[in-house]
Amino acid sequence: MSTILPGTAPSRTRTLTRTIPSTTAMGTFRISNPRKRDTAVRLAERYFALASSEGDPRYVGYAQAALKPWWDLPAPPLDALVMRAILKQYSHDFSGAMQDLEAATREDANNARAWSWRAAIHMVQADYEKAQEDCLALQKLESELYAVGCVAYLDGTTGKAAAAHRCEVSRGVFLCGVF
Repeated sequence: MSTILPGTAPSRTRTLTRTIPSTTAMGTFRISNPRKRDTAVRLAERYFALASSEGDPRYVGYAQAALKPWWDLPAPPLDALVMRAILKQYSHDFSGAMQDLEAATREDANNARAWSWRAAIHMVQADYEKAQEDCLALQKLESELYAVGCVAYLDGTTGKAAAAHRCEVSRGVFLCGVF
């Protein structure tokens, strides 16, 4: 017999009732329009967000299912390609994710989301030189705060905590430990 701790079930129920109905409605729309890519990608993004917030990997499977018409294509449209890479990295298929992200940044060098995920994967793989290159690419595409965050995280991880703490932007040039 299991015991439910006081206060735990209601909060979980509130979380699920806030997130599932809108996702279910999108899923219903998705079933009636299985090849509507923008809807499929949005649905995959929502499922990925649920997997991240709830810690439930089943949502990644649902996200992958939403992208099924584009999942096995060698060159899917850019939005599906980047989302596929994000889902692959979640499953620790870093090689497959990097192949997709490299293709995405070749297709659109201004795709900040692809550069950001490249940096994240390079960080996980301890390839700090490549992560630095990805952060530099972000510097040209994203807000200063976002790009400085990438660099500061890299600095902090590579033993340059003082540089990460002092990381700032001056005249569009990053003044951090790695640059």
